[in-house]
Amino acid sequence: MRLKPFSKEEIISYKSGDEDKFIEEIIIPLFEDISDIAGYWNNGNVKVNKWGEDKARDEGIDVYWGYVNHLGREQHYGIQVKTSPIIKRANPNIKNSIITIENQFREAFNKEFENPLSFKNKMKINGFYIITSQKVNKPAREYFLNVMQYFRNIELFDCDDLTSLIKRITVQK
Repeated sequence: MRLKPFSKEEIISYKSGDEDKFIEEIIIPLFEDISDIAGYWNNGNVKVNKWGEDKARDEGIDVYWGYVNHLGREQHYGIQVKTSPIIKRANPNIKNSIITIENQFREAFNKEFENPLSFKNKMKINGFYIITSQKVNKPAREYFLNVMQYFRNIELFDCDDLTSLIKRITVQK
């Protein structure tokens, strides 16, 4: 299954409760296409798959993306997927709070797991994407930028960023 062009309106139509559908219809095909365009399949194994079937034990990762880069090094990314707006509020315990998401990516970076590319050794992710089908409010974005001073290789995509990326990817195919 490959990614089809999606408009911003179509992306925003994925609402809370649609995470599995959003992952299957947009996120996995998007990262498969990115792998194709970048030529990662030529370097070895590429995996893009749903990770957190058991939400209580997903270690902050909904989708795993791994590949061998052009220098022959394995890259392992965790992707946290949201279908609700990402916000910053006084109550950090709500599911779509940037503070909750920060705890999830901290957990994801610290978790050691069996290497899905080679199955030879334990490893940790070395990058993380936070993707929402909705918007990120200004206080959440500012909080994220402040946290980014202490972390590298974490990206935040809202519906506008995702629409732009999908447009670039589907034009290149």
